[in-house]
Amino acid sequence: MDKRTIFAIVICTGIFIIWMMLQQFFGQGTVKPEISDENNTKKSEIVSDTGAVKAEAFDRINPVDEELSMEKEFTVSESEYNITFSTKGALVKSLELNKYKDIDGTPIEMIISQDSGLYPFAIFFGDYSTKDDIFTYSKDESSKEYKFSKVYKYRGKDSDPDIFFKITKIYSFTDPYIIDLSITIESQDRTFYIPLNFDNQMYTLTFGPQIGPEVDKIDNTNEIRRYYYLGSKRQNINNKVDNSRKEKRYVIDKDVKWVAIEGKYFVVIADPPSDFTENHVGVDTTPVSGLFERSSLFFMRPYEERIKIDESFKFYLGPKIDNILKQYSNYDFQKIKGFNPFGWIVVLLRYLLTFLHRIVKNWGVAIIIMTIIIKVLFFPLTQKGFQSTTKMQALNPKIEELKVKYKDNPQKMQAEMGALYKEHGINPLAGCLPWLIQIPIFIGLFTMLRNQFDLRGAVFISGWINDLSAPENLLKLPFVVPFTNWTHLNILPFFMTAMMVVQQKFTQTPSAASASGGNQMKILMLAMPAIFFFICYNMPSGLVLYWTVQSAISLFQQILVNNLQKNKKEESVPQKFNINRMKKKKKK
Repeated sequence: MDKRTIFAIVICTGIFIIWMMLQQFFGQGTVKPEISDENNTKKSEIVSDTGAVKAEAFDRINPVDEELSMEKEFTVSESEYNITFSTKGALVKSLELNKYKDIDGTPIEMIISQDSGLYPFAIFFGDYSTKDDIFTYSKDESSKEYKFSKVYKYRGKDSDPDIFFKITKIYSFTDPYIIDLSITIESQDRTFYIPLNFDNQMYTLTFGPQIGPEVDKIDNTNEIRRYYYLGSKRQNINNKVDNSRKEKRYVIDKDVKWVAIEGKYFVVIADPPSDFTENHVGVDTTPVSGLFERSSLFFMRPYEERIKIDESFKFYLGPKIDNILKQYSNYDFQKIKGFNPFGWIVVLLRYLLTFLHRIVKNWGVAIIIMTIIIKVLFFPLTQKGFQSTTKMQALNPKIEELKVKYKDNPQKMQAEMGALYKEHGINPLAGCLPWLIQIPIFIGLFTMLRNQFDLRGAVFISGWINDLSAPENLLKLPFVVPFTNWTHLNILPFFMTAMMVVQQKFTQTPSAASASGGNQMKILMLAMPAIFFFICYNMPSGLVLYWTVQSAISLFQQILVNNLQKNKKEESVPQKFNINRMKKKKKK
């Protein structure tokens, strides 16, 4: 293989690696606060471990009707959900997606609490939490409304009177995957304002501590957590709460239309009331005891002197599927997907894969057929690339002669090499161009196979590849592989690497291998399969299956090209090469 072609492949590999690293940031803006980080940190410091404002309220707020001491739970079944409510805190303890199954066949659980004791939709007044208070409740099955209420007493300061106020939370379900939450806080004595002012915040509503489905770890390949908000445009705020920061809470300093926690296949999008403007909505990833990792939202209601407040939140908890998200285009929920410059390629490939699956009824087989179709479509292009590469390999000994002869005259050397290429009808870029043209297709395939919702839980070969959206995890290793954190044996990456190594063997001709620098090229050619092995080892098996099949097809194509070249004597390079003869031709 000539150095130019190797350089092109290295560039392609580099682009592939960089694209993988930039997947979560590509095409997305970052937050540029209008207030300083110092101010934002001070704002964040008033948020407690539960997302509530750290202001003294615990000794001043007391629930009334303490005789309601027994927690009750009840489950509501909707077409999309099974929702378990608790009278303790008026919280949602479980939300199962009926139409989507986990690996064990049970419905996807969208609320992950583990042993943290935290659940969504808790209300805090300063440092006082209502999550342990028992609420009264009533159900209206016809309107699908579930109402929880609780009366509290606020102990006035000094000579101020005690004031009673009532919290009412109403959950309703009118649209698929949507929870409408109405919160009403009302002074029971109509002559007094609601006395809830904690550092200019009336209350804080939290959503967390983690979204489903439950996983062992979030590795940003097989499962992700990303954080966005929509203001004037969709913004990525991952860098505001990542592990490199000491402060893992971020208060968004812009107007917020919605804020979201995104997983690989499922998402939670919260649409707060218009009163929750800049500096009142945030994300919290601060570690909490009893939970593997935290992903929470919080909403701080600014204080106003009012007798009653009544406001509504809208939460989408469901799959990250375009057709479903577009149903809520009036809320711009579909913008969670962001912009992809290769999106049109992804759409075409998704249609092709879905069409093939309808025929063969197996996503793994559909991936194999799709790979074959793509390779056939690009056969003329790759064939020219292979042929050009083979021709240039045959010229390598002659090129080395020119390099030795004109080592002190680079310009002369380049001129003679150009004449040599012209004499044999070779374009030095012809071996690179076919690969470069295919980069958008490859990136589109990578994006589609990595995020294709339908591959989730799809079985290719039972007992081996049981989930095309995840690594094979064929066998749990009794140890952790050093420097990689690999804990399971995956067979498919070994097949993929073997195919690539064998293909490299057939690609390199004996003359190229024996030429100057042949050893370096051998090392480089073996290094590339090794790099892909480490990159793809823990990739989704559907993606690795595609790369294995395309490597096998490329190997067959390379063997075919090699045999054709042997049979074409007229395209072979003469055994003897006379530089002086070339000079005479040029003079004529």
